[in-house]
Amino acid sequence: MENEVTFKQGWKSFWKGYFKFNGQSGRKEFFWGLLIYVVIRTIFSLSITQIMLNNVDVIDGKSRNYLVIGSLILIAILAVLLFIPWLALQTRRLRDTGMPNTLCYLLMVLYFISIYLHLFGLLYQIVLFVFMCMPTGKFMNN
Repeated sequence: MENEVTFKQGWKSFWKGYFKFNGQSGRKEFFWGLLIYVVIRTIFSLSITQIMLNNVDVIDGKSRNYLVIGSLILIAILAVLLFIPWLALQTRRLRDTGMPNTLCYLLMVLYFISIYLHLFGLLYQIVLFVFMCMPTGKFMNN
């Protein structure tokens, strides 16, 4: 049975494990991290989208370039800031299921490929999510 993980503990674990690709993460820790990732990314994306929509006039083709370019730079910075701990958390979660390191890293390489291949990416994300839901030690050799 897994230990109880609170939102606060999940938040700390998500950011403390920024570059920690070794170790393990239980399901509860993973799902708190997933929730944090989704909430931050959604709020930020909606805010940036609103800024961009308010500053680009589609009819006249005019824009306030400094706000649009600034928004794109913020999107890039956020993507990097959130992506690294998210990738580390996924790797720790896969390791917790008992997957060997080589398979964990292969799945992360496939993640990068899936970003550019949309149908494959969708199928891959579904399979990866199922792996993340597996109980601790599921793939361990008994």
